[in-house]
Amino acid sequence: MRKIFDKIGNLPKDKILHFSIPAILAGLIGAVLTHFVEDPQAAIAYGGISAVCLGVLKEIYDQFTEGEFDLKDLATDVAGSAVGTGIAIIPFI
Repeated sequence: MRKIFDKIGNLPKDKILHFSIPAILAGLIGAVLTHFVEDPQAAIAYGGISAVCLGVLKEIYDQFTEGEFDLKDLATDVAGSAVGTGIAIIPFI
């Protein structure tokens, strides 16, 4: 367990943000959409897709402002979105 915490502690702040923000957004958007969409599981899936799309848009923005589209950041965004979606859907299973 100690090794896992050491590895997490050595992650760059950028990657932690690219994981945690999409995870929060996926759950939050999914939870809000459950009030507007008949199928709660579909609503939460839309939340995950929305979080991934926001990650793609952020990387496109980075391409034009900083000159770098980082696939590792995008992969971290997708992983965070998947975790957020997975956590948000648990009450509806």
